[in-house]
Amino acid sequence: MKIVAITGGIGAGKSMVSDEFKKLGAYVIDTDAISHKIMRRGFNAYDMVVAEFGNEILGADSEIDRKRLADIVFNDKEKLKRLNAIMHKEIYAELQRMIDASDADVICAEIPLLFTAKCPIDIDVKAVVSASDDVRIKRVMARDNCSAEKVKERMANQLSDSEMCKLADVVIVNNGDVDLVKKQVKAVYESLT
Repeated sequence: MKIVAITGGIGAGKSMVSDEFKKLGAYVIDTDAISHKIMRRGFNAYDMVVAEFGNEILGADSEIDRKRLADIVFNDKEKLKRLNAIMHKEIYAELQRMIDASDADVICAEIPLLFTAKCPIDIDVKAVVSASDDVRIKRVMARDNCSAEKVKERMANQLSDSEMCKLADVVIVNNGDVDLVKKQVKAVYESLT
């Protein structure tokens, strides 16, 4: 079994790259999906996040309103750090359970904060999805229906593309050329199988 961590800045196109790995036969795990799951009522992370940030982050259904929470933490590095400290332990525990339960030859884990939080998972290949800032801003504006300023605020709280690329084993460029992305992903997948 080989484990690939897929990372990159907001709007780089990590999901597209993950989808390409999945088409080739990899088992893909999205840690954002894990994060969404464990922030629901009944999970430890929910209780810890509400205790830390208060009831004002809750929606009418008493679930955590992720947009309200994001508005709080993405403007305050200390609060973001506190949220990440709560979430990372729970996310990585669930990710490890999913890896242990799989018999796939290649497992791809989409981990946005791979380089900024200690990762206890044994990773074989660190793959960074890279895209120009302009492309990333346009993608996120369209996806999240938000302003360029909001996207830039979120980008400012992440490692730069160039910093991530220096830490990568593999860089997958995703500026919109789908065929190029497919070719790059296929090369990585074939090197592992």
